[in-house]
Amino acid sequence: MTRAVDRFSDRVDNYVRCRPSYPEAVLDWLGERLSPRPDVVDVGAGTGVFADQMLRRGWAVHAVEPNDAMRRACLERLGGVAGFGGSYGTAEDTGLPNESADLVTAAQAFHWFDPDAALPEFKRLLRPDGLVAVVWNSRETDTSPFLIAYEAFLRGLRTDYRKVDQHRLTDEAMAAYLPQQFEACHWPNAQVFDLESLKGRFLSSSYAPAPGQPGHAEAIRRLETIFAEHERDGVVEFRYLTRLYVGRPA
Repeated sequence: MTRAVDRFSDRVDNYVRCRPSYPEAVLDWLGERLSPRPDVVDVGAGTGVFADQMLRRGWAVHAVEPNDAMRRACLERLGGVAGFGGSYGTAEDTGLPNESADLVTAAQAFHWFDPDAALPEFKRLLRPDGLVAVVWNSRETDTSPFLIAYEAFLRGLRTDYRKVDQHRLTDEAMAAYLPQQFEACHWPNAQVFDLESLKGRFLSSSYAPAPGQPGHAEAIRRLETIFAEHERDGVVEFRYLTRLYVGRPA
């Protein structure tokens, strides 16, 4: 079985092209609770989607990412941006100094962490008034005929989709992880895909059979059928609920 840290190594190009950014309202909300130029540690930063948005606000961001291919993509994307730094590290051992962050973020990543080890590490990184922010773009599964069909398609794959699905981390679970100063907010988000970008979005997921793997050709044929049944004017819409959880570990 592929290690969690290696699951995205062959998916970086599709991840860069086809994964959504986060609503600017997320950064507005966080900005109201932070100093004007906070120091941020973005853990599990991936290809730098959320780090990029924070840097555009003038925040200083250090991206921590254990996957070599994703970290290279992040450094290529952001290496020349003022206030950016990046390094190898895990959520459980970032390798960064004590009290070096006003904000620790995990965007589309917390479900891959070991909370029992990661949360003490986050607490070590935080300054006295610092916060942890966990954010996901959670794909809606039942708000359109296309999304219902897409969810059924994923559940029919012979993969570990159900095991790694981040929807299993509920508001109640996050409140237990971040009990001090806990707040939760939600915003709508969306992407529109033609057939080729829909394939890219699917193949950016860790559970999707990659080219050459068993089940890949069958999955792509099924995806093409779903697109043909539900496209309007050559596109389909992914709807998300962007979930933000903020607080401090116990």
